[in-house]
Amino acid sequence: MEHYSFSVTDLTDFDSSAGSFQLTEDEASQFGKDYAAKLLDAQPEIRNQGLCVVAFDQSGHARFIQPIDTVH
Repeated sequence: MEHYSFSVTDLTDFDSSAGSFQLTEDEASQFGKDYAAKLLDAQPEIRNQGLCVVAFDQSGHARFIQPIDTVH
């Protein structure tokens, strides 16, 4: 298990913390996918805004990037 911090971001100006968790690598990847889908279901107005969920490892390196919706 490793400590991962998650953010919702557009990779430029917008960044919002989505929490920190102790997860395996597979769990962190799945959490990003699930969180992105739930966020889009709950807030459809964020579609086509270029947002994604990013998982950072405990060193602060981006490990996973999950787009909120389809990448154009």
